[in-house]
Amino acid sequence: MNTLEQLSKNDLVKPKTYFITGATGFVGSHFLYWSLRQARSIYVLVRADDLPSARSRIIMALTNVAAAYKLPLNIDYLNKITFIIGDVTLPNCGISDAHIAELAEANIDEFWHIAANLQYEEKNKSLIYNVNVNGTRNVLDLIKQIRGKRFFYVSTAYVCGKMQGPIMEVLHPLDIECNNSYEASKNIAEHSIDDFCRENEIEYNIFRPSVVVGPSSTHHNGNSDSGLYGLARGFFDARKLLGKASDPIRCYGRADSYINFLPVDQLIVEMIAVSRKDFINEKIYHVTNPENFNCERVMNIIAANFNFQIKLEDEIPSMSGVERFFVRRCDFYWQYVSSRKIFQRSQPALLAINWNDVEQYINSYCQELESLQSKESGFDSYLIKTGSEIEFPVYEMGKNKGKDKTIIMVNAVGMSADFFLPLAKRLSEHARVITWDRRDLPLLTPFDPGNCGDERHIDDLITICDFIGVERASVLSWCTGTQLAMRALAAYPDRFIAGIFLNPDFTLETDEEISQTEFQRRLRKMLPIIANDFSVAEHYYDLMFAPAKNDNRSESSAMISSFVNLTDNAVLMRLMSEPFGSPEKIYRYANIFSNMALGGGRENNLLIKEVAQPVYIYTSVNDSIAHYKIAECMGGRLKHSEVYIDSFGDHFSHYHDSALSGRILSFLDRVGTGKIEKEVEKESESEKVMI
Repeated sequence: MNTLEQLSKNDLVKPKTYFITGATGFVGSHFLYWSLRQARSIYVLVRADDLPSARSRIIMALTNVAAAYKLPLNIDYLNKITFIIGDVTLPNCGISDAHIAELAEANIDEFWHIAANLQYEEKNKSLIYNVNVNGTRNVLDLIKQIRGKRFFYVSTAYVCGKMQGPIMEVLHPLDIECNNSYEASKNIAEHSIDDFCRENEIEYNIFRPSVVVGPSSTHHNGNSDSGLYGLARGFFDARKLLGKASDPIRCYGRADSYINFLPVDQLIVEMIAVSRKDFINEKIYHVTNPENFNCERVMNIIAANFNFQIKLEDEIPSMSGVERFFVRRCDFYWQYVSSRKIFQRSQPALLAINWNDVEQYINSYCQELESLQSKESGFDSYLIKTGSEIEFPVYEMGKNKGKDKTIIMVNAVGMSADFFLPLAKRLSEHARVITWDRRDLPLLTPFDPGNCGDERHIDDLITICDFIGVERASVLSWCTGTQLAMRALAAYPDRFIAGIFLNPDFTLETDEEISQTEFQRRLRKMLPIIANDFSVAEHYYDLMFAPAKNDNRSESSAMISSFVNLTDNAVLMRLMSEPFGSPEKIYRYANIFSNMALGGGRENNLLIKEVAQPVYIYTSVNDSIAHYKIAECMGGRLKHSEVYIDSFGDHFSHYHDSALSGRILSFLDRVGTGKIEKEVEKESESEKVMI
């Protein structure tokens, strides 16, 4: 029997009644699982639309916790739970008056506030503060109303911000310098608890865990995806790019910095142990591991799983493109790799882990990521051979669901089908979705710089439709894929019934200069140079992976930086860098762009007049790659178009905005019912219609 099982035996302590927030989260679900064994009853606050949904969320969380320990979930324990629908960000936590009256009569012994927002970015500051600061104050108001006897709060050991050296178990000043909004919000919450509880004579304890990992008994991640696991996931997402580096990836930090990891079962053990004692004068507890762990060594254990190395340095005078990529992706973690904090403890640790444990945690999680990756696609794929004996893969999804809707997705030049995966999954619930890898990129088929224009890819598109039996379809494109989609609509009006252009990058000639982003300006200047000389492509590849050849002041270096720093999403950053995976890919990428007539739009001016089908165009004012004015201009010239300018999206909205698929399907519904054509007929033939 392990320590947790001993502490949670019913016969060791008088059963109590608990109220718990955050029970569906990582720490909260583990605490609920073990508390159920010895509790009299537990009231659980859950964000849900109704009681069945609340019950389902809790059962799923408890099932996952049990699996992390390789233990069963005793269904009988669920009878101890009373589900309370609410939200800590609302007054009275969103709890009805009837439930507040019930709670006041329930004689609750302990109130556990574990709910928290774990985000840290400054852009999410209001959300973080709403949960961690306002939410805590709402919880305190609630405990006063229901006459709670004792209050427990889970904070973080890193609430000390940028302090170094010995860290004491005391409240830190409110004006302390913090690394991020998460730390600051937790510090404010601690002060609110201290002030409120002293004023209202409520006993309280604050627990400050370090970086919490999964159970020490199994080294499973315990269903956490933050902290150590968030860092490992970042390495995993970028593994194909980082694995190409011949030298260690340099990052900002101190080689002698260290971090503290705490198994979740150690945290629960100490929380339960403290709750059973009466420490009147001791209010704050560091719950940390006795041993710290060197940051550089931890990072290299992760990196070894993906075939690259990490080196921490205080100063990096010249960074390669891949190093810029890596530093930006892991910016949150760099706040902690110069840290040398020693958390003082008033209570001895009941459990401990060592380097062997850390390696097991990391290696098992990395293996799990590899295993999950093989199951994530969802595309059915098969090879198609063209008349010229060129083979390329085609991907399909939703074949049995889209009887009346088929969507052919045309990707941006050089990008893999992974870019379309989230959108394809959403659309495939109602449509048949098809895409393919272009023959020149990312595949390394025979390449002729003088013959890499759209004509061959149009032929490939028709070959795909013939092979899988698609007679009529809509064409959806993203970014530079729009030019190929436009050609398909113009050349085959009977086969392609509508177009959807997402963040189009499409060159047009106008009397007035169309705005360009900085990215577009650099692209149009540098790619023709690369297309004319393979040695220049080799130089760009060196800039990507060889810091010794890099120069931060050069225009070439700035171009590389543009490619690898377009988004904060690690997967997207890695995908955007795929055309730079080898000198050959860079050379092909540059030539394909040159063949798209990026320098002028006279041919495209004629092309756009040939498109008679209805077209939906999505763009965003925040698009830093393809300027939204391009989409506006296209919409003004197409015969039948609907332009949606998003105030909040970006160039990758199709990847992460779930609402976009609904707009696309709604548009296609109107195309299918003929509503768009009928609306157009009502207008004067000489008048441009914007639907």
